[in-house]
Amino acid sequence: MIEFTIVPIKEKNNAANVSGALVVADIANSQYYFPEYISSRATEGFLVLSVAGIRVATKATEGEEIPYLIGTKAIKGKNLDNKDGQFFGSNNIKGINYVFLDREIKNIDGEVVGYLSIGIEESRFASMVTDNRTIALAVIFICLIIMLILGHVLAENISAPIVAVTQMVKKYGQKYLGTAPAGPTVTDDESVILLESFQEFINNLKKAEEERTVYLKQLEEEHSKQKQLSETLKETNDNLELLVTERTQHLQAVVAELKKLDVTKSQFLANLSHELRTPLSVIINAADVLSGNYFGKLNDKQDKYIHSISYCGNHLLQLINDLLDISKLASGKMTLKRQDFYIANLVKEVVKNVKNLIKNKELAISVDIEPEDFLIYADLQRMTQIFYNLLSNAIKFTDSGGKIKIKIFHRADKMEVIVQDTGIGIAEEDQKRIFCEFEQVEGNYDKRFGGTGLGLPIVKKLVELHGGQIFLKSKLGEGTEIIFAIPLTDEKA
Repeated sequence: MIEFTIVPIKEKNNAANVSGALVVADIANSQYYFPEYISSRATEGFLVLSVAGIRVATKATEGEEIPYLIGTKAIKGKNLDNKDGQFFGSNNIKGINYVFLDREIKNIDGEVVGYLSIGIEESRFASMVTDNRTIALAVIFICLIIMLILGHVLAENISAPIVAVTQMVKKYGQKYLGTAPAGPTVTDDESVILLESFQEFINNLKKAEEERTVYLKQLEEEHSKQKQLSETLKETNDNLELLVTERTQHLQAVVAELKKLDVTKSQFLANLSHELRTPLSVIINAADVLSGNYFGKLNDKQDKYIHSISYCGNHLLQLINDLLDISKLASGKMTLKRQDFYIANLVKEVVKNVKNLIKNKELAISVDIEPEDFLIYADLQRMTQIFYNLLSNAIKFTDSGGKIKIKIFHRADKMEVIVQDTGIGIAEEDQKRIFCEFEQVEGNYDKRFGGTGLGLPIVKKLVELHGGQIFLKSKLGEGTEIIFAIPLTDEKA
């Protein structure tokens, strides 16, 4: 067998022109180089080159290391496979089973001229197959482990966002759609869970949208009602404003009329008082002259009548003065003429004058001042009127044998006065009316005790005009205690 290698020789200046060919031939018969070179790469195998069924080159040997180069029998045992000119099988050489692979050698015309055979011991082949299988199994096992790890990592990376999205969908549904969390899902497939969660989310969203639609409809109806109510209220308000305006104008007219009437009343009282006081003064003066026996001595009967005239005249004059005072106080026309004076002298003078009112009553009047005397800054005439009215009231409503106590205290920058009596007292339900004008605690008091009920209201207004306060303590059947306090020097400063 000869191997040829032909290389074309081309011109240097023109590569397209072939000027010749280089032919190299190699005789393969009984050649060691090629088999040895191949066998050095596979030390446990052999190589055989055969032509026409004769081995022309081989590494396989027989006998004492004598190369088995030429023979009539090719290394070709039972074929295990034949595919595309390749024969795979086994043969026994020198008692050793070999596994071989034969491949056809074709000439330039495609004709088969020989075979190239490569063989290896069957035991070694089996060992190699086992090793390859072991390696393949190991590689497969390692690949499976790697695939499992990668699968777990990928599953975590893929399922974690799915689970997160699922939780977000559920939380959003619970928070904004008001839906309760669904029951536990049987499957562990994240995609199924996500699909179910989205389905539930869509259902809840649809339900929420329906509820929102119903709610908006209700709001529209409510808005319509509110609008109607607003229009009704506006109309009512307009009517009310008109009514209020009319009532206000009416009230203003009434107030103006009342003020006019009040002015008329004040003028009438002033004129009436003037007209009444003048003849009363004449009557009282005439009675006083007659009682002084300037025109002769009077008998008992005459003296009694003259005394009655004088008493009734003075009483009527006092009533007229009270009416004038209450009118001035109510209209704010009364002004105070303040001055310094000692309180003890004023109280003693008032007590001396009111004792004439006691008549046949046996009453004990006591005065207690702490300290014994001190200056106050007030209107002397009005302060005298306050004490006179309080003592007159106490005498009027205290039966014979009773006691009246006047206590006066200097309290820092104020004077505190307490007038106590052991009279009939005042019921608790009547005490609120005691300082009201023309009021008495019982309807028959005016018949039993007389008077107009102006004494205490005048006292209250005069005390307040001085910047003070007045209080009342009383118990029915046990007496009355009236307390008032006024500033001593503040008003002066």
